[in-house]
Amino acid sequence: MVVRGRLAVFLFDDQGKVLHREELVAGGPLHGLEVPANSWHCVLALESGSVFFEVKQGPYTPLSDKGFAPWAPKEGDAGVAEFQQWLVQAQPGDLPPLL
Repeated sequence: MVVRGRLAVFLFDDQGKVLHREELVAGGPLHGLEVPANSWHCVLALESGSVFFEVKQGPYTPLSDKGFAPWAPKEGDAGVAEFQQWLVQAQPGDLPPLL
């Protein structure tokens, strides 16, 4: 749920192809959604200062809470900026840039 600002939520297949993109706006007609369990997804802030609230079904399991897609750059890698720029324009059917 978006508390402030605007963001995009993406769902991907196992190869990184965008299956779904939804833009959420605080106070807008679509300001929250439910992400299917065990799906590749990410959230991208489209405005500086955007804030969202995430709720996960418990109990919290720290060792299995996060899985990182093999087709996405790791945090801090050189390809992160390019990947984020790709996400700004990415639409269903698009594949991520080669890393």
